[in-house]
Amino acid sequence: MTQRRSRSGREVHHRRRSAVNIREPPSIDSPVSTSDEGASSHGSLERWGNLLETKKEKTVRIVFQNLAGLANPEACDMKLELLRRWVTTNAVDIFGGVELGTCWDLVEYPRRLPQLTRGWWEAVQWSLSYNRLEKHSTIVQPGGTGIAVFNKLAHHAQKAGDDPTGLGRWSWVRLKGQGARITWIIALYRPCRSDGPLSTYQQHCRALSKLHRNECPREAVLTDLASEVRNWQEEGDSIIILTDFNEDVRSPWIQKYFAELNLIEALTAMTAPPPTATYNRGSNPIDGIYLSPDLLPSITGGYLAFETILPSDHRALWIDVPGILLGLDDTSQIRKPQARRLQCRDPRIVAKYVTHLTQTLEEAQAFQRLDTLRSRIQHNRMTRVQQQEYEALDRTATSARLSAEKHCRKFKMGQVPWTPDLTRKIYRVLYWKGVASRAQGRRIGTSVLRSRARKAGFTHTLETIHLPMATIQNNIAKALRQYRQIKKDSDRRDTWLGQMIDAQAQATGQPRKQLWKQI
Repeated sequence: MTQRRSRSGREVHHRRRSAVNIREPPSIDSPVSTSDEGASSHGSLERWGNLLETKKEKTVRIVFQNLAGLANPEACDMKLELLRRWVTTNAVDIFGGVELGTCWDLVEYPRRLPQLTRGWWEAVQWSLSYNRLEKHSTIVQPGGTGIAVFNKLAHHAQKAGDDPTGLGRWSWVRLKGQGARITWIIALYRPCRSDGPLSTYQQHCRALSKLHRNECPREAVLTDLASEVRNWQEEGDSIIILTDFNEDVRSPWIQKYFAELNLIEALTAMTAPPPTATYNRGSNPIDGIYLSPDLLPSITGGYLAFETILPSDHRALWIDVPGILLGLDDTSQIRKPQARRLQCRDPRIVAKYVTHLTQTLEEAQAFQRLDTLRSRIQHNRMTRVQQQEYEALDRTATSARLSAEKHCRKFKMGQVPWTPDLTRKIYRVLYWKGVASRAQGRRIGTSVLRSRARKAGFTHTLETIHLPMATIQNNIAKALRQYRQIKKDSDRRDTWLGQMIDAQAQATGQPRKQLWKQI
């Protein structure tokens, strides 16, 4: 069957011809329901597995996702900005990605990932792979993999490398923990069959032929990976593989293959109910995280809803591993000073803090409880029960203050001058692209659309999903124009600061010139 390709040149999955009965994405002409109910028969639109919560101390958080291409500069910038925010907010230590779709040799040095992300975190170590065996005329090159290790864990990254054949089938990072404990993190892409001459599959066919290897690329990658993994395991090292396998990871032969490497797919083995699809037009989990079976009882993990982190046709997968199991539980942790979100010099932020704090305390009936407690205290002494109520009120107030401060403002942590309007423009683009995906039958949950609409500054409605595709495309084009315009506006940061100065001057009566000097 001829492989279809998207307009961006990225591979589109096709029906595999094998003995295993695997449901693959429908053809473009196949009717697909656009409702949650219609999609639910093929798997949940929302998250699956454990709930992603605040990361515990001395835990290594690993996230993996098919990135659906980074060759387009505008799409790359937007995806990296979303990735930066999500990695920072959720304290991710390792991120693995595949299908970067970029021939890095042809990318200008300032546009390469290590340079684009310089200064975003305390430290970051990248390992990128692409097919270096073929000369490519354009930046777009299907396939490719990458791994990023962030912050403190980046200092444990002794070495980075990739597929020794030069085909870019996997990337790896070597982490050294306490007691010379070594862990290899591998991001692997196993291509789907394709007749397209530029597809990853055909690239590998040509390269293997020149090496006089008459093998299917899908089988060759498994042979070569097994050889590499066994060499590392002979040294007593630990292995974690993050992969888009392009086949149901629950298939018996796949389970047997990894079992022979003493590895198990963590997420499908965690709970009894079968997981949902990881590809938005598929029916089975074709992405997975493989690790040693002895780690399984100690980890948590799951699938995120489609497009939770960034636009892609694959879900993001995540696991939390206790650092002690990998020798990465540093006992001497340096506490970095945390920036305060509450800035009392900005009346707008103060008003937002007070509003949120008051609302939270009222919802907890804290004021009524405090009045009741005060009226029942006699002779300025509290009974044991009253002391317990007082402590409970104190905990409620502390939690409310922390929550209110958390909602005060965003931090500027990237290389692009930040303003609130920039965030709204990014999420406006993502919202309409999500609506378009939903209208085309791809899986994206209503909660994701609601969240994007809220961050864009408007409300999601059900009528939006049923708009004509021409209207949706026009809205996408309009949102992109607004996003490009605000990115070109080099004075937008000063404009926003000027608005803040005006608010301060009105609230305090101080001269604007004096307030500018204080910034």
